[in-house]
Amino acid sequence: MFRKKKRNETVETNELGYQYELLANKSYMSNINPSIVTVHNGAENLAPYTHDNDEFIYVISGSIVLKYDHKFYHLEEGDSAYFSGKKEHIFINNSAENSKVLTIYVED
Repeated sequence: MFRKKKRNETVETNELGYQYELLANKSYMSNINPSIVTVHNGAENLAPYTHDNDEFIYVISGSIVLKYDHKFYHLEEGDSAYFSGKKEHIFINNSAENSKVLTIYVED
């Protein structure tokens, strides 16, 4: 169990300007890593990136454009996607406010 009051609201901000809130204590997880990613409004000209894990996303609030493998997918609140992190991808906020995305990295 990982209670909200015992975790940091913002654990990390990366070079893309995303803020990550970890939802589970990694030491107790075997092959998944869930977090809430806040995708800030106004970030532009961001370069896609890759990683070794599969990724599941669910848009909690707002809307994003998922640029994946040189294609664009418009995702709104309640939409989800599952994809390989080995192909270039990036989230771009597509709403007036910051968007929140549940992200789960699935490790091999």
